[in-house]
Amino acid sequence: MAQESHEMRGIQQETGQQTSQQDKVPESSVDPMLTRTSSMTAHEPITRPLRTSLWPLVVFAVYGTLALFSWIVLCMASKRPIGSKQDYMSFDGYEEEVTRILAKNESFLRAAQIVQSIVGLLTIPVTSAICSMAVVAFIQVGSLRTRLNLRQTMALSDQGWISPRIWTMIARVGSLPLYLAFGLTLIGGAAQILQQSLVQRQTIQIPTRATDAFITLPDVPNLIKKEDSSGNTAVILLRSMLESASEDDFEPYLWTEPAASDPWNMNKYDELDRHLDLLSRASNDPQDKRTFFAPLVSDFSSGVYIDSQYAPRINTTVEYTKISAADFPSACMRDIDGGFFAEYNAQNRYMGINLVACMPGNISESPWEATYNRQDITEELYLNVSKLYLNVSTTGVYSAYTDLYKATARSSLGYFELPSAHNGYKASTLLDKFTFPEGNQWNKRHQARAVERRDTNTTYPGNVTQPMNLSIGPLTSLTLALFSDGSFIQSRLSHPTAYIFDQPKVPSTKDESNRRYQFGRNCMTFMPLVGFMGPLNQRCWTDQDLLDEGDIVEQVSVWLSLFDAEMGAQAALTVGTFLANKMWMRSTVVSRHYNDARMVHFDEGIAVLKPNISTAGVIVGSVLLGAHLLGLLVLAVYTVIKKPFARWLGAEVMVKMGTAYAEILGAAEGRGQWRQTAGACPGFVGDERAGDNVGRMRFGAVAGLSRVRDRQFEEL
Repeated sequence: MAQESHEMRGIQQETGQQTSQQDKVPESSVDPMLTRTSSMTAHEPITRPLRTSLWPLVVFAVYGTLALFSWIVLCMASKRPIGSKQDYMSFDGYEEEVTRILAKNESFLRAAQIVQSIVGLLTIPVTSAICSMAVVAFIQVGSLRTRLNLRQTMALSDQGWISPRIWTMIARVGSLPLYLAFGLTLIGGAAQILQQSLVQRQTIQIPTRATDAFITLPDVPNLIKKEDSSGNTAVILLRSMLESASEDDFEPYLWTEPAASDPWNMNKYDELDRHLDLLSRASNDPQDKRTFFAPLVSDFSSGVYIDSQYAPRINTTVEYTKISAADFPSACMRDIDGGFFAEYNAQNRYMGINLVACMPGNISESPWEATYNRQDITEELYLNVSKLYLNVSTTGVYSAYTDLYKATARSSLGYFELPSAHNGYKASTLLDKFTFPEGNQWNKRHQARAVERRDTNTTYPGNVTQPMNLSIGPLTSLTLALFSDGSFIQSRLSHPTAYIFDQPKVPSTKDESNRRYQFGRNCMTFMPLVGFMGPLNQRCWTDQDLLDEGDIVEQVSVWLSLFDAEMGAQAALTVGTFLANKMWMRSTVVSRHYNDARMVHFDEGIAVLKPNISTAGVIVGSVLLGAHLLGLLVLAVYTVIKKPFARWLGAEVMVKMGTAYAEILGAAEGRGQWRQTAGACPGFVGDERAGDNVGRMRFGAVAGLSRVRDRQFEEL
């Protein structure tokens, strides 16, 4: 109060000095019309009409064009290259065309990224500018403008729509224009933030005619009816493979299907494992059909090739169980009609073996049909294994121990879709119905022959001979490799002396007269399938293990004893049928003949950087951007139509308001009273002389400013 009293005394002193100075001026030299007070009323009032300003539309047009350009380009480029009518995965063209389109696409993307950054910087300033222009139009003609007070208008002039300072006083300064400006600014900012976060950069491979290639695979119908003058080479190849294969062997053609339900991710390792022990472990569950063979390496994919590619596949599961004599087929005898029958008997000085291997049915006909559709077959193998042991209490009498076994193999053959960019690089399951699309065969004349059924038979030579079809089932092929003529058991029991390692005797280093055998510890021979169902020390036989015919019989007896372990035998037979499928489907005689083959195309493509926006992201971003631009457009059009008396609600308008209310506000004492007084003052503009020919702009006038053409108004 002391300070205010001091200021009032200073003002009175200054006023007194001015009065005394004026008194000293001669009366004749002072014109009463030239005093400051009288000069304000002496001039003619300045009048002007309300003019239409296109500035809000210009600002909106520039901003909207930039915002739409960047977003539309990014959305389009996320689906297809700019300048191409095909999407990335269907993009196809020669190298020159691809280079031109990709260069254009890259230029547009670079421009869109730059423009998007500019739009992000301009969003809030442009929104504030258009809102400020629209507020001027609102306070002069808006139907709700009369509710505005001076404090609310001052808050609008600050343009701090999203300022925390404004929102701490929202109860006193809040108004409809403020809420609209806040919402529009928030939507605009959110649209830009979401666009920046939704647009991810992704490097993809796109197909071109310059990068695609193809390989050939056997055609299933032609493979089934194929005539091969060289005999059943698949069985011979399988026989040699059975002796050398083991669980540790890497198998590139072993495919696995993802487990249907694996919440604990226990099968993730199996999907990466490509060793044959995976088949052994899978054999514990005969219903597990996730592993299969396909004549392509398991990491193959057709890449980004335009069309889906398909390949044949086959899987076999084996169930091996001990059975009773009543379950052993009575038809299993030497003169079995069309089936396979083998019998082996051998003895040495203290043990012997009897084996009967039988497959009922007719192996002279292929179990497969010449079709591309899925087909399932079942094969059965019966084994009668007897071991003879010399009875020590009775000279020359052997005691026999007989076990009967049944192996059931269930196989499924057909086609599946290869992994590609179109299916997320995931192989499909076995297709129940399938027909090759046009253009996937070498020639249509050969394709017409593919549905024919051919039953031409070849003869397999053996000690038990019977007609045999070339396209036999996997268990049949495995049985022939294990038990037919030329097999491990047949060759050793028929010609045992051929497998005896007769090492010469050499004199001892200490006594020349004492001569003895000199043995090496090197492995001399393997037994088939022992790598999957026997101890490692039983897999290899050295020269000192095979000295006479009795040792050969013992070797065969050891091999047959491995079939007594049901789980081990089941695992071994499962691996054996897989190898049989491999030998049959990857026959070099078939795959090298184009007339019997199918093309599988693949395309690694070329690397392209593209924006990655999900469909939901496109929708959300477009809705927010559209809402923001629509709001700005409505405000811009509203401003142009209403012809505001000022370009924006800025310092000029607020100075005029302060001048108009200077006397009222100056009379207020203290900050609280000043705010209360400002809240009581009108914050809008109107026409004080609405009924006259020339109107007058005044703060607080109820009548709005008329937009009638050529109507003049006295300025504030």
